Amino acid sequence: MKSSPSLGGGAGGDAQCRTLEVDGARHETIPEALRVRAGLIAANRLPVPHFSVHLTC
Repeated sequence: MKSSPSLGGGAGGDAQCRTLEVDGARHETIPEALRVRAGLIAANRLPVPHFSVHLTC
C-alpha cells in the first residue's frame, strides 16, 4: 500500500490530491471494503483484558 500526490480533476478541480494504491489498484477515495478491513485488523491487535470470574451458589 502506498499513497502519492496527484493532480485532481474531479470536484476539486486541478487541486493537488492524494491517491492510494493497494494491491496494484489506485483509489482517489478509500473504498468501504478497505476501511472495514483496516478496522478488523486494528480490532484484532487490541489487547484482551484478563479478569477472573468467581461463581458461588
